[in-house]
Amino acid sequence: MSEEQNINVNVDLEDASNAIDDLNKNMSDNKENAPRENREGYAPRENRDGTRPPMNRNFRPGGKKKSFFAKKVCKFTTGQMDPATIDYKNIELLKRFIMSSGKIVPRRITGTCSKYQRVLAREIKKARIMAFLPFSAR
Repeated sequence: MSEEQNINVNVDLEDASNAIDDLNKNMSDNKENAPRENREGYAPRENRDGTRPPMNRNFRPGGKKKSFFAKKVCKFTTGQMDPATIDYKNIELLKRFIMSSGKIVPRRITGTCSKYQRVLAREIKKARIMAFLPFSAR
């Protein structure tokens, strides 16, 4: 090859690499300036017919979901259990409100109202003193 042909080939390669660099730069600029709906990871705000899709209210960034649980209600006030059965001699009932370690289960876990939680705690303490229930696990 002659020197002129070598020069043209080098110039053509430089032009091609510059053109590729320009294309890559333009594509990245377009991606950053694109509307949110067209970017990766975003859902469109409207469907093709113009209606909005239902919102996913359980979505949390980071992949965590909200945990919803049923509202706990007091078994004594709703009538599922008779409040008169709360007695220090009724060990089967009191055992339901004691952890395996011997602690009294809190209201937020059992769902009992404050009135009956106080009654339960008093009766559990009486049963412990009478040695019907243990103070702690062994």
